[in-house]
Amino acid sequence: MNLFHNVRAQWLASIKQEKARPQTLARRVGRPVLYGDGHSYANQASGTEAAIAALSRDDITASVKAKLQPQAATLIVVGDTTLAE
Repeated sequence: MNLFHNVRAQWLASIKQEKARPQTLARRVGRPVLYGDGHSYANQASGTEAAIAALSRDDITASVKAKLQPQAATLIVVGDTTLAE
């Protein structure tokens, strides 16, 4: 079993644990009811078991290549400095 499969198995186990706890289960069930199925706030940050099980390594690689581009990076500098520095 490779790293991708291990991480996916851990992710699925985490979702099952969420469903076993009343507070997180209420959050999972309540958000779609509160916001509606199509609303972005109704989506679970951890995903669904079906969506995670359907992910492939190629899906992850394509997403990273599409989203993590140097030209989209922003450098933020904080502290005691000036623009000239």
